[in-house]
Parts: sequence; structure tokens; C-alpha cells
Amino acid sequence: MAADLGARTRNTIIEYMNEGMIPAEIARTLKLSGTTVRRIIALYDETGSIEPRPRTYGPKPIITDEQLDEAVKILEESPSMPIRELNEKLGLNVCETTTRNALKRLGLTFKKKR
Repeated sequence: MAADLGARTRNTIIEYMNEGMIPAEIARTLKLSGTTVRRIIALYDETGSIEPRPRTYGPKPIITDEQLDEAVKILEESPSMPIRELNEKLGLNVCETTTRNALKRLGLTFKKKR
């Protein structure tokens, strides 16, 4: 995997590329996959650096921090507001469970209405 390569290997790939070697030759010489070599070269072409991209650690949240802050303000004014109405007020196009889970992570709880 490209992220596991050391800086020395990455530098060697770029040096070979600058000498005119094609990615397949570089891969054979360094005993790496062609995909890994092409990715390192593409990264270098895009950023000018051989440093790996920062890791993202999972998908981005559907509900932004700003929307959560606004939800807290709304719920402070109307604590018994149903989740469905809260979603409408915030303009969220997510299911009620998603909103409820996001608010639970903030420490907010809800009564179950029967």
C-alpha cells in the first residue's frame, strides 16, 4: 500500500521517473505494484510532494456542527418539538433516527410519547 512506503522509496520512485523510466519499469525495479508507483507519481504531480495525503478516518457527518448548534438553540426554546419538525426547521433531508442519534451524541435525550 502506498501509505506504508518509506520516504526513501518514494524519493527513489520520483528519481527514476525524472530519469525517464516508465512506471512499469520502476515497479519491476523496486518490486512494487504498478498501481502504487502510478499513485506516488500522481501525488507528486498534483502536490509537488511525496508526503502521503492525510487520512480522513471515515465519512463526513451528514449533519454539520452548525446545524447541530442551531438544533440545540431550537430545542432550548421548544424542548418538546418532534424530531420531524426539527428536521423541517433545519432543512435536513435525513431520517429522524439520524437526527436523534446526532443529538444523543451531544447528550440530549428525548421522552417517548405514547
